Amino acid sequence: MEKMRMLMLFFFFVLQFIELEVKGAIKEFVVVNEISSEYKNKRSIREDDESFVANNLNVKTGDILDNKKLNEIELVPNKSIWEQVVEKNVIYKIKSNFDLQKKTLEIPLGCILDFQGGSLCNGILKGNNTILVSPEVKIFNSGLKLSGSFGNRLFLASWFGVNANNEDNATYIQYAIDNILSMSIRTRLVFSKGVYTIAKPIIINGNGLNIDGNHSIFIKSNTATTGLSSSLQTEGGVIDGNVNCIFCIVSSHYSIIENIIFKGASKVSNSVIGLFIVSASNLKLDYLHFYNCNYGMFVYNSWMNDIGNIKIISCLNGFKFTSDRLEGKTFQSATSTHFHNCWVKGGRVAYDLDWVSYSSMTCCAADECIDVYRFHKSQINMSGCGAEAFTGKCLQVSKSNIAINSCLFYNTKPLETTNLISIEDGSFFVATACRFSHKNNLYLQVKRESYATLIDCDNTNRKSLINFDSSSSILITNGAVRKIYGKTK
Repeated sequence: MEKMRMLMLFFFFVLQFIELEVKGAIKEFVVVNEISSEYKNKRSIREDDESFVANNLNVKTGDILDNKKLNEIELVPNKSIWEQVVEKNVIYKIKSNFDLQKKTLEIPLGCILDFQGGSLCNGILKGNNTILVSPEVKIFNSGLKLSGSFGNRLFLASWFGVNANNEDNATYIQYAIDNILSMSIRTRLVFSKGVYTIAKPIIINGNGLNIDGNHSIFIKSNTATTGLSSSLQTEGGVIDGNVNCIFCIVSSHYSIIENIIFKGASKVSNSVIGLFIVSASNLKLDYLHFYNCNYGMFVYNSWMNDIGNIKIISCLNGFKFTSDRLEGKTFQSATSTHFHNCWVKGGRVAYDLDWVSYSSMTCCAADECIDVYRFHKSQINMSGCGAEAFTGKCLQVSKSNIAINSCLFYNTKPLETTNLISIEDGSFFVATACRFSHKNNLYLQVKRESYATLIDCDNTNRKSLINFDSSSSILITNGAVRKIYGKTK
């Protein structure tokens, strides 16, 4: 009997313990769930930023508040704005135009500026993790500058006056970019999809800028130049920075430029450069298209960049990376740069790369160009690249180390006076598992202390020649090429 009583007491305490644990777990679950919901609500403005652009900026302030609703204050025009914007954690509704009289308006912590037909001008708006809400209209008028920090993940270019209906958007775009760069915490500048005419180059001179063109077209048809020094100082010396271009990136690092179409005048007459870059690093250039430019992209002195999903069509030249011996110094035009998914159609030279080192090209191609790949003083690894319907050389290698893998070069037009591949001036060239489909009489020429190796490559024209001088050598292993002319070392 005593044992039975002890056993019952044991089970009673066990049941009590289980009940307490279950209640605790339920309570903990509720608390965690509340915290999770509150956190999600507090982040909703950041998540909604993505959607309100897609939905024409139809944002309601009630959608972005957490479960403790903020007070709302409508600013009145007949009273000093500094007397009205004094409280923290408030939604300030701006329905009138306010002149800051060249003074600074500092927004208290935790506030939202809800622009409902109003605007600010002629002063400094200093944010304190401030959130801005507005449709796609101009809310920053002349003389208004931004500083401090803002909680938006993106700013709209239209807030600064950029509008496809403007005869010239250059001033408004430059105004927007300069203001984004002036903020202590960078955000993304997003354009409404449209066609924007600019009468002068856009200058990007600052770090951490993110521009999303939303697949808009930027057109420049005149010859206006950057206005930068014709003796612009770089690490290697001085260059002419006063060039005719659409966008100019100078001394900029960790910036992103994406989803933009650059367009010049007609292909024959236009001398504009689509994107001119001087002294820049850690750039991400993504989904950029170039039409009717002299050069799609012209680059001096850059490093650690990601260049992808680029199309250059109907331009006189494609990519131009260049470097000179300036003031007795030599500097790289690019190092540690990755080109991927790029395509050039038409033009003189698709990829003209001078002094590009420690770099790679993946799935890059060209069609209907004269010359395709021209490498000088470069070290590059190519994979899955190629060209079709070219009328000149597919590969020109000078003073460079180039390795290509699984590349295809296809041309059905005989170029009897031109060699398909030229390796010269102390170059080292290795091709693995590549196919050269052509009708040239001369396939590969190696000269002036250069060395070429072809491994498992297919030359479809068995009658074409391989030629090299006495100072050079070539090694072919398991290849389809049958004839070798010259003396090997």
